[in-house]
Amino acid sequence: MLVKNSSNDNSQPFQPSSFHRSAPSMFEDVVNQCRKAGLVPGEGFAVDGSFVHGDARRDLRVESVDAIREEADTTARPVSEYLVALDAGNPVHEGGAKYLSPTDPAAAWNTKEGRGRFGYFTNYMIDTAHAVIVDVEATPAPMAQEIVAAKTMLYRIASTHDIEPDVLAADKGYGTGPFLAWLKEREVTAHIPVLDRQRQSDGLMSREAFTFDPERNVFICPQGKTLKHRTSVDATRIHTYRANPTDYRTCPMRQQCTRSDRRTLSVHLMKRPGRKLSRFRTRQRSRVHAFCAARSKCCSAI
Repeated sequence: MLVKNSSNDNSQPFQPSSFHRSAPSMFEDVVNQCRKAGLVPGEGFAVDGSFVHGDARRDLRVESVDAIREEADTTARPVSEYLVALDAGNPVHEGGAKYLSPTDPAAAWNTKEGRGRFGYFTNYMIDTAHAVIVDVEATPAPMAQEIVAAKTMLYRIASTHDIEPDVLAADKGYGTGPFLAWLKEREVTAHIPVLDRQRQSDGLMSREAFTFDPERNVFICPQGKTLKHRTSVDATRIHTYRANPTDYRTCPMRQQCTRSDRRTLSVHLMKRPGRKLSRFRTRQRSRVHAFCAARSKCCSAI
């Protein structure tokens, strides 16, 4: 529920109503009570997002902001809020949007669950000990926003409740190199599958066709040629391996391998921990698996 902002700050033309201003403190009070009762030890968290339909038809969409200004009802609150924020240099969709809804332009076009739909994500951070929700963040529907929301919630939980988890569990949508590196820097153990794009080969040989030689730190192609390590980015732990252009000039598999003058592989490499998981981490992993299994059963029953 939003009410008109009477101030001169046009970057945020609408502000939360009195009910929603009190809701955060009510929510935090409940979380604090759960902590006092021992229900939120704060050792391990799980994060996920649920898709929420926007007030928009999937077959009624436009491709530009100009179409929103010309065709949409600009007196409708969702449209006017969107345009005011846009004109104030505060766009809802960072980097633009593929499609926009004339009735709910802040809703994002999402294809995560099959056919494209307009909507939002409600993102939840959950303490896995007793499945207590400790924070919530709403975002537009693009998958990248889930990671943004996860960071926002972790920051907020740390500042509000002084809790920094040892473990974070999530699905592979969160398993990007930058986010895994971000967690590692904060000494958070990630129980997250790595988002592996090696099979997205665009008709060429996938990365699975290359063999990694850890002794020499090179990849070996099906023709026995090596791709040497060239660069690495510490922030994302992305390592780049490239073949010698001379090898590719006469390679019989060149057309199946690359459209460039040589093959390049970008690989995310995480160091293995030097010690075994402690009893706590083993116990926490069991809790995470139990929680995820229970969540799957609940969702399938809906």
